[in-house]
Amino acid sequence: MPSPRAATFARWVGAAVVVGALGEGLGWLLTAQGASDGGAILRGAGRVAGLLVLLVGVCRWRSYRLVRGVGWAVVGAGVAGSVAWMFLQVEARGAAIATAGIYAMALAFALGLAMIRALFSFGAAWAGIARTVVQEAVRMRVALVLLVGLILLVPVLPVVLDPDERLQYRIQFFLTWAVGGITLLLSFMTVFLACGTICGEVRERRIFTTMTKPVRPAAYLGGKWIGLSALNLVLVAVAGCGIYTFARILEQQPARDQADRRAVAAQVLTARRAVAPEPPDELNVEERFEKRVEKLREQNPGRYDAPLTTSQREQIMQRVLAKWWYTVPPRGERTFVFRGLGPAREAGGGHVQIRFKPKASERPPEGKIWLRFWVNGRKFREAHLADDTMQVMDVPVDRIDEEGALRLRIAHVHPRVERATFPASVTFPPGKDEGMQAFYPVDAFGANLARGLAMSWLRLVFLGVVGLMAGTFLGFPVACLLTLLVLVTGIGSDFVTEALTYYAAWEGDDASGLRQLVAVPGAIAERLVAGEIYPAAKIVVRLLGQAIVALIPSFDAFSASAPVARGRVVSWGQLGNAVLWLGVIWSGACALIAWLVFRARELAKITL
Repeated sequence: MPSPRAATFARWVGAAVVVGALGEGLGWLLTAQGASDGGAILRGAGRVAGLLVLLVGVCRWRSYRLVRGVGWAVVGAGVAGSVAWMFLQVEARGAAIATAGIYAMALAFALGLAMIRALFSFGAAWAGIARTVVQEAVRMRVALVLLVGLILLVPVLPVVLDPDERLQYRIQFFLTWAVGGITLLLSFMTVFLACGTICGEVRERRIFTTMTKPVRPAAYLGGKWIGLSALNLVLVAVAGCGIYTFARILEQQPARDQADRRAVAAQVLTARRAVAPEPPDELNVEERFEKRVEKLREQNPGRYDAPLTTSQREQIMQRVLAKWWYTVPPRGERTFVFRGLGPAREAGGGHVQIRFKPKASERPPEGKIWLRFWVNGRKFREAHLADDTMQVMDVPVDRIDEEGALRLRIAHVHPRVERATFPASVTFPPGKDEGMQAFYPVDAFGANLARGLAMSWLRLVFLGVVGLMAGTFLGFPVACLLTLLVLVTGIGSDFVTEALTYYAAWEGDDASGLRQLVAVPGAIAERLVAGEIYPAAKIVVRLLGQAIVALIPSFDAFSASAPVARGRVVSWGQLGNAVLWLGVIWSGACALIAWLVFRARELAKITL
């Protein structure tokens, strides 16, 4: 049964709702009868009266936590509404929307915190520990500053964008920095909170009370991890809703032209699957590769007589493809085959987007190149295209053959006078970033954004486990340093690997398997015998660095900012891979280490 005071407060809330609803109803009734001004005045009076009744109840029953929360929400709404109204008076619509967005995200975050507290309010030990982690996040100054930055980032970003820039680029910039920014901010918050929640309790000796109840180490660490993961889940969900909302608001802004408007819908706010081109069968790539290897062995037998390394095979294949496939000579042609487009053909009613970047070996007149295109043997179009500029060509899906393949033949020839063709080769290199690819839509933008943010949340789950593990045996500064090292190495894993390769290179360093085991000691011994101690030490440093990088997962493989901003699909397979490696294997290994260390650490004991 509710207490008399709670029942009285409920009556106050009901009275406020009734007064407001009555004013709205009578106002709309007057408007329907033609008295629009009187209806507007009556609706406004009803809203003000309902708000006043509600505020009286809030002031009277402010001892209740729920009442205080409602009061702060009402005050915040009034302040945000007033600020937004002032921005509208000076025609700063973007700033007004940002103000409303800041208030909405702050309110959603507060409701999320209340939901977590209610969810973990039962009597289990791990639930109480999880609730404590959430409360620590609000009290910790560093975490609070990062939370404020998170709430400000998403609504403010659209305001600082250049309105004269193409709408496509504005939305891509917003999505890149919003998704990447919230992931980075939450990563730092997770590091400091995960390390501080254990180290702080040990330093202040509050853990003595907890562990002597007694609480099992698994329940203690599990409660910390669950609370931290739940907090990150709420924050990622709130930020994701904000990103989706502001992306749709940006979509409504004026575009430079119709091509810009189509690019937003077809290349940004969508989820497309990319298909890389393949050489046609008649090119005989393997035969040309073997001929190239034979020629290289004749020219340099000492280097190419032994079995080719992986790096050598890739370099030779790239040279073959660059000569016989990537490059179109003057008045010549090349064919690019895109397979696996069956789903696009079955969906029907749309287009496949073929992206390419023609690059002439010499600067053409007016900076443009004449090209002719055929699709599956049928003439498609001819165009005078800008040199070294990304191009996107829409091909109807009904041009795809029954096997789901699309053969694109490109000729570098003048359309009217063949002899007038500019005497330079044109290159169409493939690749993920700027190379030739075909795209077709497979999902909606919202679902793609949700999967991308789920991968970001799994990164935070892993970082939380690493921070808890470090906090079990290190002090707060060193634990934060170790966890930040894991974060930085995971973000820059590919860069660090490449830098280590250039830092200390030796003959045969690209070998694999048993050959690598033989090459490394041989390279070190060779330098030591020659008295080159520093080069030998560099090899050892490289090996240690590569070992550290191998022990830390590469976050580039689980990054969502670039795919979401470019309209690339974040597939369920990628999400499942993130769940397996980040959520299960790496997090499980760190959790096991944390449990073993924490169980062996004698923090408190009961003496009789």
